[in-house]
Amino acid sequence: MKSKFLFLSFLTFLLLFTNSSFGKDDFFSKCSGKAKVANSNLAVFNLFVSADEEYETQIGSGSQGGNFNLFDSIFSHMHNKLVHFPIALLVLAYILSLAQLRWNKFLFTIQVLIVAGFVFAIPTVITGLFQEELVESATKENFVEIHEKLAIATTFLSAVWFLFVAKNNLQKYHLIVGTITFILILITGFLGGLVAH
Repeated sequence: MKSKFLFLSFLTFLLLFTNSSFGKDDFFSKCSGKAKVANSNLAVFNLFVSADEEYETQIGSGSQGGNFNLFDSIFSHMHNKLVHFPIALLVLAYILSLAQLRWNKFLFTIQVLIVAGFVFAIPTVITGLFQEELVESATKENFVEIHEKLAIATTFLSAVWFLFVAKNNLQKYHLIVGTITFILILITGFLGGLVAH
């Protein structure tokens, strides 16, 4: 019971930490200068602001002409915040799967981590699909398409991995599925980094 409480407390702390990482002060300090804004419907990607109807306003200079909405800017970064959870949870599950070969005591923890990673992967993929429209470069659009397909495949494969871990007759093969999932996570994350930076 105590370990479950600590685990949930840790997840809560991580969620709170990521929500504060794109706070108002940090956002304004990095975005001083001109930006294009329309009708308070902000779409922030890589610290650039774009919208359908464009007019210029000074962000960070105290001008209220752009109707800046903090909620919209936080929501537009949701994929960037959520993406770290499935990566960390599934990578930790893979590391524990390797440790499981030597010490046979991590099976339940591996199952919980895979399920948690899968659960976080679903909204991560969904928010990523919404954020896809913000990529303007043709080169990055190609990376986004590959990144999107690999993210969906990784999410699906993490569910398959859980089945291999949970079923007694498939457990001896779960490390193979886990390794494939781990490799997909690395490739998907690398492509996501190319798109974001």
